[in-house]
Amino acid sequence: MVKVLELSEDVTQSHNANNNRWISFKASPDNPFEGSFESGTGEERENSGKWFYKEKTNEFFLDSDAGEEDDSYWDVSFNADSMYWKGRKFEFNKRFEIFYKKAW
Repeated sequence: MVKVLELSEDVTQSHNANNNRWISFKASPDNPFEGSFESGTGEERENSGKWFYKEKTNEFFLDSDAGEEDDSYWDVSFNADSMYWKGRKFEFNKRFEIFYKKAW
């Protein structure tokens, strides 16, 4: 995670103070548009769950093992080494934009 905006204000420091927050995705062997994820800070895994991507509507859904209150919907865009998320569906999520850089 390289940047977090809340209502266009940079809040990266409060969401990624040590610049070590990450999320990792693994695609399902049967369907490249769904799979599992893990996320955390540093070496510590803090969350996991399933992800689903609807290419037709560009909807990205994270179904968190932490419970329904932690599930989230996003519009996403990709390029070779980065991913951009814009919150959708829930009012709280709509406040956020998240920028990730791919780690090899």
